[in-house]
Order: sequence, then structure tokens, then C-alpha cells
Amino acid sequence: MKNTDIIKDLLNISRLMYVSHLKMIDEYSDLIEYRLIGNKNEWGLVMLLPVAASSFDAKLYPEAKYIVYLAASNEHLIPQLINEIPKETDLVFKIHNPKYTSIIEKHFTISWKNAYFSYTCQSPIECKFCHDIIKSSLIDEQLLPLWAKNGYSESDIKKYFAHGASSFSIYKDSKPVSTCLIFHNCYNIWELGFQPSFYSTG
Repeated sequence: MKNTDIIKDLLNISRLMYVSHLKMIDEYSDLIEYRLIGNKNEWGLVMLLPVAASSFDAKLYPEAKYIVYLAASNEHLIPQLINEIPKETDLVFKIHNPKYTSIIEKHFTISWKNAYFSYTCQSPIECKFCHDIIKSSLIDEQLLPLWAKNGYSESDIKKYFAHGASSFSIYKDSKPVSTCLIFHNCYNIWELGFQPSFYSTG
């Protein structure tokens, strides 16, 4: 069993909590540096993704070298994981557990950059169809500049549509005024595209 398979099995225990980690492994597995400690009962993980590998992150955080993802079966392992993180470089921490923030602050001077909220539901939500909204499984070139404002490159968009993405857009006078993108994240999880936000040491 490959090391990444072991990591994915550990993260998959709490799939929605670690959805960002799993997505990055699917997209950049060979570029990520991994530090895994412990065993299947008590474990901790550091993932270091070079910012340059992700066009999205490179645009948002050009000053940083790595995006840091942390995961652990218990937060008391976080200080040990922090010892595995390079100190003499600018980093971006993508923090999914608020308890980690106070621990990280003891070792790094961090500044808040952005924040995002993630929602899910157990059953489909019924909603009325809006005739102003155009759904499409094809790329509309007019929408590319709007998506680019949120950090998505044209290559990202093409990749998402190749794997089943759909756009939902509103047009006025044949020009788009609002749009969102739903695309495959990992496993059976789909993502509504918008601009995410995180912490940075830069």
C-alpha cells in the first residue's frame, strides 16, 4: 500500500472535514511533501504544497513558498507536526480546525488573510427553478474573465468541465452578470466555486 493511500484512508474517516486535503492529494499528489506521524489509532499529518504548483494559490499568495495543510486525530499532536514545517520561509496555513490556530500562533507570527464557510446537507434541497439562470455543461468564453477574478485559470476551468462541471449564470443583454461553477472535488463530493480564504505567515 502506497504512503498516499494510507494517508487518504486516514483522512477519509472524516471526509468532509478533510475535503481540501483529499482534493489536493488527488490533484497534486506527486508534488506534495508529506510528514506522517503515529499510527492508525493516533496520527498526525503535515502536507506541504508548493504554491507554484497551484495557479489558484500562486495568484492569491505569490509571496509564499508552501501551502500548509494539517490534520490530526487529536490536536495535542499539532506541536509535534509544527516541528516538521520549514520556519525560514513564507507560508499559507489552510486551517480547517479553529483549535489549531492558537497552537500555530505559539510558533509562527500569523496574519489573517481570508476566511470561508463550508456547508453541506443530508438530503437534496428543494428550490424553485429560476428562468433567468442558464445552466451549461459547456464553457462559455464570456464567463472566463469572471472566473479569473476568483483565481481560476483557464486550464483549471477546462479540467473541471472535462470532469463534468456545470456553470449556472445570469445574463443581461446577452452578457453575463453573475455566475457560479459546480465541479467535482473528490470522491462523491462536488464543490460550488467561489473565492476561498485562509491564514498566512507572510
